[in-house]
Amino acid sequence: MPQKQLLPQQSVAYYFVRSKSVHEEEGETFVTLFARLCREHTFVSGGKKMSERESVWVDIDEVKASHATEKMLKLPNRIQNFVVPENVFLELVNTAKTCPKELYFVSPIHISKF
Repeated sequence: MPQKQLLPQQSVAYYFVRSKSVHEEEGETFVTLFARLCREHTFVSGGKKMSERESVWVDIDEVKASHATEKMLKLPNRIQNFVVPENVFLELVNTAKTCPKELYFVSPIHISKF
């Protein structure tokens, strides 16, 4: 069996993305929540800087607005992108394993937003 070749790695960045959107479908209002944890590996190959993103965890939840919690409804309708340090990323991964729905509501300590 061929082994996966490791790329010459230059750096790794850690991202946490979450979003909320509200939309109507056939007269019914829905709330959609999305969260993702991913790593971006940046490397040089053939003299060119390249990057690869690896999703570590992803979740999406859609509920009728009439069934949404007050906490869900109070979230802003937007996409939020956070660059987080590795230790925060690992804590978010652990939280995703035990309390995944909580990731829709956390604002992590972050390096930057984009």
